[in-house]
Amino acid sequence: MGQSPLAHDENLAWRSRMGRSQVMQRLFWSAAHRVRKLFAGAYWKRTVRVQIFDLLAKSRVSREARVGERWVTHVKDNGESDRNQPLSSPPLSKSKIAISVYLADQNPKLGRSLGISRMTEVMLQALDRSQDIHLTGVSSESSIQILGSTKAAVLPWNTRGAMRRILTDNLHPLFRKGQIPDSYYFPKGFLPRLHWLCSPSVVTIHDTIIQYYSDVYPKWRTKMEYRYWASMLKYTLRHATCILTVSESAKTQIRTFMERHGIPEKEISVTYEPCLYESLPQPTEVAKEDYVIHLASREPHKRTAHLIQWWHEAEMRGDALPTLHLIGTVPSEVAHLLTSAQRIVGQPFLKESALEDAYRQARVLILPSEIEGFGLPALEAYYLGTPVCYVKGTSVEEVLRPATAKGGFNLDDAASLFSALDEVMTMSPEEVKQCGLKLRETYAAEKVVERMIDAFRRVAAGSSGR
Repeated sequence: MGQSPLAHDENLAWRSRMGRSQVMQRLFWSAAHRVRKLFAGAYWKRTVRVQIFDLLAKSRVSREARVGERWVTHVKDNGESDRNQPLSSPPLSKSKIAISVYLADQNPKLGRSLGISRMTEVMLQALDRSQDIHLTGVSSESSIQILGSTKAAVLPWNTRGAMRRILTDNLHPLFRKGQIPDSYYFPKGFLPRLHWLCSPSVVTIHDTIIQYYSDVYPKWRTKMEYRYWASMLKYTLRHATCILTVSESAKTQIRTFMERHGIPEKEISVTYEPCLYESLPQPTEVAKEDYVIHLASREPHKRTAHLIQWWHEAEMRGDALPTLHLIGTVPSEVAHLLTSAQRIVGQPFLKESALEDAYRQARVLILPSEIEGFGLPALEAYYLGTPVCYVKGTSVEEVLRPATAKGGFNLDDAASLFSALDEVMTMSPEEVKQCGLKLRETYAAEKVVERMIDAFRRVAAGSSGR
């Protein structure tokens, strides 16, 4: 059922000869054809009786199987387990699970994708190393890519534009080709509207900050944006086969959201998140410079403006402070304070190597976020030998709890921030190192992925049993 090398070469030559507009027309008519097949019921999986040639019996036998658009799957031997593989492709080992990952909704350095994309990259690497997973995926020209060009279908357009992103997110099941996997995985946490074409499904929902913004910062986005993303989250929670999340704090957020919107309760499994820097050695002792860092953002829940105002006021009082390095985008309402401040420095987004150096050389990372799903920068800092100040009661406190209770402060009390800053700046290099090692052990990518594989196995077993 696969495409031959000759057909592939002819397809590439046709695209080059006809140009992008003709390619898009072909894709449009292909999508229209698939929509027609959808309403005709071609994509619905159903149980049928099939005739196959049994090599052992050397005769044709009748078996129960499930049939979809093009594949015959779940062929049952009498009294034996399902053989959950298409008859036209080599069977996977019984222990391997075929997973298709959707990545076209993750465009690096665009919107809220950055932190999730960093987690996804580590997770994909760990899944690719696993002997239990056969990994494929769908991505776009602009999104992060799955490892190995033969493992992913790359859609021939980028998904940075809002309209293309929305259409791709919801219609990509129509463009999937090849073997039907045991499970579909959505690491950013949103199912397409054609969810039944991606079933069974596993999603990782990182937080419910969209609801928090709608309640607390209603003018930050348009009402239409809030309605769309809230509806996508509600749709996903109702229809996902399995829900994963990244912390107990995020789990509480999701349960509260479901109760608020009348969504039936479901099991939610916490996997936590791996960190990109676990491949780097834990520093024993690092030469520190007299500055602290904050990953600046215009998003109000990050509280960058709040932190700048506190720092500026402390400087005006004559307090002895290290320099505050703001890495990223400074909110416009406080940008003028940087011109008069001697101990606040703005920096643009840094390349990866420069960001690693900034983490290592800083005395402290300050995370004043009022809500998070996980708080990945806290791990990144400790993995590179730098302690963290964070807001008490957030997921960051939960994430750091296995290693340390130092560094917490209250957002309504500036004095508590500077007390927490003094507390972590007195931590010895050995104490910081031990915290980093403990966190590496707790959130190791292999442990996170093992929890995910357990979920994939449960979903695949449930699907084959239907």
